[in-house]
Amino acid sequence: MPGTACAATPSSSSTATLKVLVLNAWHGGTRIPGGVGMIADITRESGASLVFIPEATETTPDIVARLNASGLDFQQRMTGDTAILSAYPVGEAAVLPGMTKAIVTIGTVEMVAYAAHLEYRWYATYLPRGYGPGVPRGEFSEYGWGRIPSGPVTHTAAVGRVNEDSGRPQVITQFIADAYRLQYPAPATHPGFTWPAGNPQLESNELTWAPEADERDRIDFVFHHPDHRLRLTDAQLVGPRESIVRNQRVVESGEDSFVPADMPWPTDHKGVLAIYTVQGKGCAPELAGREI
Repeated sequence: MPGTACAATPSSSSTATLKVLVLNAWHGGTRIPGGVGMIADITRESGASLVFIPEATETTPDIVARLNASGLDFQQRMTGDTAILSAYPVGEAAVLPGMTKAIVTIGTVEMVAYAAHLEYRWYATYLPRGYGPGVPRGEFSEYGWGRIPSGPVTHTAAVGRVNEDSGRPQVITQFIADAYRLQYPAPATHPGFTWPAGNPQLESNELTWAPEADERDRIDFVFHHPDHRLRLTDAQLVGPRESIVRNQRVVESGEDSFVPADMPWPTDHKGVLAIYTVQGKGCAPELAGREI
């Protein structure tokens, strides 16, 4: 959307559109031939200006180079497994457990951005599906990721213990709003499944971890802390409409919106795109009157 022209008064304000994409790169895009270029293409076609990449690996500079060779101007900050790509100025960056943190300046607003890759083991949602949760030690560790011979575990206390061990609840409480569920509060019409994606470039048995179950889940998120300067305007899924269910490809029948749905796909995840309006006081002169 157009930025507000600067006025020479302290009370003037600027408006920017921020498009945030989270996309798990699946070994940095190396799992699929040409995957690094696909990630750059998806970023460009989605219009994202701030990108969070779990499983970033060493390919992140190549992704940024491809974006910038196409006429864009991205910077990157990477710490191990996660990376932040930004079309906005990036300042201080830091390493946190499982996260990359960076200060991003959007118009006149400084924003703290975190790219996180949560612990994938202790995956408690597999227990009621009849599969081991990938626990490396202790309760249920004897099953690994395999079938549980006695069948699904539905005891809420057991599932809760495994979920607590993952560290996920403590991480999530550091944030407040789940952008996709805030935009679409009804899971029945907008389930928002992001995994496992029905990547057409691989056989379904290369994409599933629980081949006899419906393992679809929402495991890719954009979270934000409510602030009067930040307003969510839309959220979409990014990637193929197909998912893997019981080792078969199925086309999602809900009302979720997918963009861009027909591009070559580099990963076993779908992405999430959240679109915000950022309102700040004053206006950086180079942003006045521009679409940003």
